[in-house]
Amino acid sequence: MLSAAFLAGPAVAVAASGSGGSFASETPQVTGIACVTACTGLDSAGPGSVVRLSGEALDRVSAVAFLGADGIADDRMAAPTATGPGSVTVTVPAGAASGPVAVANDDGNASGPSRARLAVVSPATAVSSGGVEARVEARRVFYAGRRKARLSYFVRSAGPASARAELVKARTGTVVRSYPAVTVPGRTVQSLEWDGTVGGKVPSDGTYLWRLRLRPAGTTATMAQSGETVVEQPFEFVRDRFPILGRYRFGTGAGEFGAARGGRSHQGRDVFAACGTPLGAVRGGRVKFAGVQARAGNYLVIDPDGTGQDHVYMHLRRKVTFRKGDRVFTGQRIGEVGDTGVADGCHLHFELWTAPGWYSGGRPIDPSSALRRWERRS
Repeated sequence: MLSAAFLAGPAVAVAASGSGGSFASETPQVTGIACVTACTGLDSAGPGSVVRLSGEALDRVSAVAFLGADGIADDRMAAPTATGPGSVTVTVPAGAASGPVAVANDDGNASGPSRARLAVVSPATAVSSGGVEARVEARRVFYAGRRKARLSYFVRSAGPASARAELVKARTGTVVRSYPAVTVPGRTVQSLEWDGTVGGKVPSDGTYLWRLRLRPAGTTATMAQSGETVVEQPFEFVRDRFPILGRYRFGTGAGEFGAARGGRSHQGRDVFAACGTPLGAVRGGRVKFAGVQARAGNYLVIDPDGTGQDHVYMHLRRKVTFRKGDRVFTGQRIGEVGDTGVADGCHLHFELWTAPGWYSGGRPIDPSSALRRWERRS
């Protein structure tokens, strides 16, 4: 395995607790490995193959370690060729051996070894057989999250195949999206993505599945009916995520929406948690406002994708590091529970504004039912 210097984990000091300062960047996590080009399988590759690592907080990754077996003798390092919030692509370096991987970002935060393992196999020794390997990149996908729903598949045969795919709502069997038939070369990895919308709208939460049909290229569906391969891969689709990423309790009385507050009414719902408990975005979107106010303390307003509403997060522990217009993803860490401003204990004051949004023509409404719904699905 890699040296302790690489795997030591977060190495960036966080500003002293209390108001002000900022929180360290998120620690990157690798949850999946998939070969992209020059592959011998979905998760097997050779030196020079391009592989994609999936996970969380990967947009600032600057180094990838191929860990091989125990010990550091066969560890190899490589710089990524591309990075994004939910994925990193990298070329397998010469000398890399089968095993897990680890990543480090540009401010010193490092992941541990991944549970997923990459098999490093020379193309000359790879065993070829018919059929297909198929896998979803994540079993649970959030709308407007860092990762889209993705199916990867590897055609084992040497010859080309005709591939046709559908996205199906599992509970009803309804096909919500069809993908046109394509001819794919043998021994290659292909992938399909879904952006989480159907007809421009966000569908309901639930289990969906990819249905992939493969047959030899050049044959009709009738000719190849007996030899057609059908693969189904399910995943869970969730539109929103509860904002507090830890233990919490809902405020009652003065903490409820509409409670009297000295000549005014409470415009949100208070959810109590220990100061420092991480907060995540309920739904991804664009930052509409980030700043400080005497009563609200440090707060953030997000215009979430596909709703027309606005989400408001108040009393954050530290100064918000986002700026107006920044992109935020569902579940992305946006701060910590705090007690800045006028706050009776550590809590999140959450507001939900109708379209067209926060102080732009909308009005605050009771977010309690929405919070409870997100709680059940998170």
